[in-house]
Amino acid sequence: MGRRPQDRRLRLPDALAAEIASASDPGRHFTKQKRQRSRKEVRKAERAAKKQRRNAHARPAAEQAPPTPAVASKPNTKDAVRPVKLARTTVNRLPRMPLKLDDDVSDIDAEIAMLEKKLGNSDKLKKELEDDGLEYLHDVIDNLGKASDTSDGDEQSGDDEVAMSDDDADDEERLVAIQEATEKRKRKQAHLYGDESVVRTESAYVPPHARAARVETGLTKMITGQLNRLSVDNIETIATTLKTVFESHPRGTLCDIIAQVSLGLVLSYRTTSPPPSIPALITYLTAHCGSEVAAGFLERLAPALVDARQSGTNDSGLPSALRAGNLVRTLSSLYEFQVIDCGLIYDLIRLFASGLTEVDVELLLVLLTGCGRQLRRDDPAALKEIIVLIQSKTVGDQPPRVQFMLQTIYDLKNNKIRVHEQHDESLRNWLAQICGPKSAETQLHVSWQDLTADHKRTGRWWLGSAKRSTTFSEAKESPDDRVKAVVEKDPDLLAKARARRLTTDVQLAVFCIIMGSSDYLDAFEKLVRLGLRPPADRDVVFVLFDCCGHERAWNPFYAFLAAKLCSFHRAMKFTFQKAFRDVFKTLPESNKRRAANLGHLLAHLIGQFSISLSHLKIVDLAACRDTPTTVFFIVLFKSLLQLPDRVVGACFERISASSELQTLRDSMAVFIHRHLTPLPNLAPKISLALRCMEKTSALESVI
Repeated sequence: MGRRPQDRRLRLPDALAAEIASASDPGRHFTKQKRQRSRKEVRKAERAAKKQRRNAHARPAAEQAPPTPAVASKPNTKDAVRPVKLARTTVNRLPRMPLKLDDDVSDIDAEIAMLEKKLGNSDKLKKELEDDGLEYLHDVIDNLGKASDTSDGDEQSGDDEVAMSDDDADDEERLVAIQEATEKRKRKQAHLYGDESVVRTESAYVPPHARAARVETGLTKMITGQLNRLSVDNIETIATTLKTVFESHPRGTLCDIIAQVSLGLVLSYRTTSPPPSIPALITYLTAHCGSEVAAGFLERLAPALVDARQSGTNDSGLPSALRAGNLVRTLSSLYEFQVIDCGLIYDLIRLFASGLTEVDVELLLVLLTGCGRQLRRDDPAALKEIIVLIQSKTVGDQPPRVQFMLQTIYDLKNNKIRVHEQHDESLRNWLAQICGPKSAETQLHVSWQDLTADHKRTGRWWLGSAKRSTTFSEAKESPDDRVKAVVEKDPDLLAKARARRLTTDVQLAVFCIIMGSSDYLDAFEKLVRLGLRPPADRDVVFVLFDCCGHERAWNPFYAFLAAKLCSFHRAMKFTFQKAFRDVFKTLPESNKRRAANLGHLLAHLIGQFSISLSHLKIVDLAACRDTPTTVFFIVLFKSLLQLPDRVVGACFERISASSELQTLRDSMAVFIHRHLTPLPNLAPKISLALRCMEKTSALESVI
């Protein structure tokens, strides 16, 4: 028989084996040698039971896991002589409301009192929680305190750190809950807009219409105070203030208030030359806040002027002539500031000329001396009609005042009237800088009949048509009839036009008007009287270029006529721009005379700011080799550089800001250095032009 293998397992002592067996089988009970647990193990078991009871109250019974029996650790040969550490045993779930002994209850109460003192809990806090509807927090805290067991207060061992950390966590949770409730209560009691110092007072309800009346009264007082101290020196500050008011209040209300207060100030002037600050302010507000400002002022001024002409002395003791004169001077200033067009002024002149009373004669003198030269520039034909009307009314011997008026009209007709500086130059410069250039499209084209007629329609019904009307009234006949009448008037000019290959009736009529006019104003008047509609304006520009190109020497007549057409209607600017683009394409096939004349014409339009230098970007100036193109641009830049320094700087500064025009600036600099540098008299202007092209701030040193 073989030898039995030796059992190398380590045998445990009988007492230790029995204790391990009793721990692994909770159903077996040993009566002999039962080991008593140490104090440390008892405390651990109590803490585990306390934690389990706390968890039983915190979560439902369905979520609690069934208790698992403790399993003894596997014996190890290396730890044979050491006592075996048993796993923590779990305690069965206790009932929801466990019974407590009297001693336990007293200990719990003492602990709760200590925690309340530590957390600052008191009856006052409980009452505040009840007021805020958060009393359930106090009940939860009480239940948590009643459901927890007391812990040993004299434990100093390091093994108690886990239990103390659990208690501290519970205390922190309670403290956070109470602090959140307190903060919520404070936020609820805070003021709606965050200002707790504001005392809430009960005020009576104000209906909307009374509220609007109160606001309107406050605006009236504020605007009256601003206009009472208005002068030329502080007009910029007051205008900026009123512009800011428009941003936060109804536009219609402010326009009515400003019109009412301004008209009251104009009627209260006791001098024959009222200050121009009121019209200047109306001009500024119209440019920045809308045409409703000027429309509201005109709507109130018209009936006031009618009343002043028909009545005598008013309640303030001011005669009717003085009040009417102040109103007419205000209208004249608005016309000079280009708020209204000349149609309204001519309507007033016809109205005054039809009566020719003493008041009417004075009002005619006010208009003629105030804005006579501008009337002649804008509509000379209407001025001729008015002169004929006044001459027919003043046949025979007339009073000296009427004779003086007639002499003024004759001087105005012959362009001999003395320049009447009605406004301060600084005020004009300020309006030109702030409001920018005006055109015929931005003016109000309203007639006197629309302002004074007693229509059933209320409100400013004429404002829409006032923005769209043209400056000149159309005749009853159609444009075709007028064109035929012009063509048939002069057969000699008609033959010359056909010799230049002008075929259409519009081209023939325009040629007859341009070549048969006495000056550029006469030609402009006749062209406007034709009443041509787009695209007939292209024929006007085409014929003007043809006539200008056939001149043997440069004639400034065409430049002034072209600038007048551009200032009359903005669409003419685009027509001239497009026509010059076509000229750039046909320059190589042109002759030198035509190229030089058109170069002078373009230089004049650029100097008048009707066309910008940026339209030259389609031409490569550095690559100009043919003679007509070179002649055209040499004449253009030479004529442009001979203008005043301010105009030269402004023209070249307009193309300095855009990065897309860098190629144009470079090619212009190359062309100027190549062809114009040898001219010694243009050296300062060339330096100025180059500086203004590259730097926007260079113009400031010139100004």
